[in-house]
Amino acid sequence: MLDVRQLQVLLAVQAAGSLTQAAHALHLSVPTVTHHLSALESRLDATLVERSKRGATLTAVGEAVAADAQRILG
Repeated sequence: MLDVRQLQVLLAVQAAGSLTQAAHALHLSVPTVTHHLSALESRLDATLVERSKRGATLTAVGEAVAADAQRILG
């Protein structure tokens, strides 16, 4: 079963473009955001977010999951 919080974190990363800004928007720590993303990626057996020094972007699979998350949470 998917965790709603994990989907919220994915959408926050998509909107913010970084783990730090997503954590700030959700009032969470960066390690907590990382934990939620890692758990979701593990559950789906796919890389959802590409992390770099300049921020974070969703992969093609991440974008598809985010679109579904929008519908689920909307």
